[in-house]
Amino acid sequence: MNEARDRLRQAAAAFADALLDALTGEGTGAANAPADVPLTVKEVATLLHRSPSTIRGWLVAGVLAGFKLRGRDWRVRRADLQAFLDGLWPAASSHVPPGATTPPAPDPRSRPPRAQAGEQPDLSAWRKVRESRPG
Repeated sequence: MNEARDRLRQAAAAFADALLDALTGEGTGAANAPADVPLTVKEVATLLHRSPSTIRGWLVAGVLAGFKLRGRDWRVRRADLQAFLDGLWPAASSHVPPGATTPPAPDPRSRPPRAQAGEQPDLSAWRKVRESRPG
C-alpha cells in the first residue's frame, strides 16, 4: 500500500512539474527543448517571410507537412519545416556555408548604350527595345 502511495505521489509531482513548466514556458526537461515544440502558422510565416494565409495554403495543399490541434489550429514540426526547406533548395542546405551571399541575376532585358556627353542619343535603339517588348 505504501509503495503504491509513493508511486502516486511521484507521478503527481512529475505531472505538477510538467504542467507548471508548460504554463510558464520554463522547463528543464528534454520535452521542453525548443526543437520539440511545434511551430504555429504565425511563427512559420515569420521565419519564411510569408503571410500566414500562404503557410495555411501550403499546409492544406500538402506542400508543407503539419498537423491540426483541436481540428482548427495548424502546427508544424521543426523537422518538417527543415525538410520543406531542403526540398526547395537541396544544394543550398548542405553546400553553401552560412552567411554566404549569391550574386544578383543579370538583367535579361538588353538596353542600348547611353549617349556620351555632347553626342546625340540613338533613338532608333530605343524603338528596337520598345518593339521587342510584348504588350
